[in-house]
Parts: sequence; structure tokens; C-alpha cells
Amino acid sequence: MKVRDFSYVEVRATMDEFMEIRREFNGAGQEIFRGYNHFPNASVDIPTWFILKFIYVAGNQERQQLPDEGLQFKYTWTARATYFS
Repeated sequence: MKVRDFSYVEVRATMDEFMEIRREFNGAGQEIFRGYNHFPNASVDIPTWFILKFIYVAGNQERQQLPDEGLQFKYTWTARATYFS
């Protein structure tokens, strides 16, 4: 399956617009997932998250990838890695 490249997509919002932001880092300290939610103290298991995946090449961030089903607040933080092909 072809991976869709959404490197041109940026989340343009202020911190005030998101009540919950989560991040996951790899062993090298690079951010690999970022999740946004509009609800404070949002459960990681309720499908109200927007997830981004960061792709690195030779240690440098090359692009951001959206989940296979696109730009929506319908994902769970717990299953974040399963949304990308």
C-alpha cells in the first residue's frame, strides 16, 4: 500500500485551542507521534484524537504523515501506531 505524504499539512492552532497534547519520542529523543484533543484530560482510549506521525531520514525530520483515514479527530492515542501503513 502506498503511504500518503502529507508533509505540506501543518496543524495551525494555538495551544489554547487544544486542551490535551500528547507526544511519543524514540530512543534518540526524536518525536515520532503527536496527538491533539479538544477535551481536557482526555482518555487515551476514546476516539477523539487527531494523530500525526513524524518520519526521519538520516536523523533529520523529513515529513509528517496523517493517518490512513485522513485528517479527523476520530482516533485513540492508545492505537496510534496502527493508523499508518
